[in-house]
Amino acid sequence: MAHAQDLNSRSPDERATIDGACTKIMGLRQGEAQYLDCQDSLAHSVARRDEAYAMAANADDCRKRGLAPGPAALATCMLEGQGRGAAPAIQPAAYSSDMIEAGKGYFNVTPTVKFQRKRYACAQIGLIPNSGLFGECVASLEGALLSNPN
Repeated sequence: MAHAQDLNSRSPDERATIDGACTKIMGLRQGEAQYLDCQDSLAHSVARRDEAYAMAANADDCRKRGLAPGPAALATCMLEGQGRGAAPAIQPAAYSSDMIEAGKGYFNVTPTVKFQRKRYACAQIGLIPNSGLFGECVASLEGALLSNPN
């Protein structure tokens, strides 16, 4: 699975942050299928975040060279610079334990609290609320954690 590769390529600190988001924020336990799905989903979101930071850094570098937004020259410059930008390290963040009903398992909270947990998990890995990547992260967790009746 491609997502497992995303998790394995993360630093130990990033893996610990992802693990913490799945256990402390989402309320999942190691060994549950949904726990692995949560890890995979967040690791993939971190990889997408890194790509976005790198592309933003490339855009800044290219604009500093005098290339304006719009023409193909800026887009080409950005593509040529892929891989040079570095994303900042994940920093553990504070979150409201009341808002996510910390201490309760994922399957023992209301749908509203589950949604808040997904939002806080995505914020925990450094995604900006209301950004496209943030929305994709929340949606990815939603899909990964759908209950399987079988």
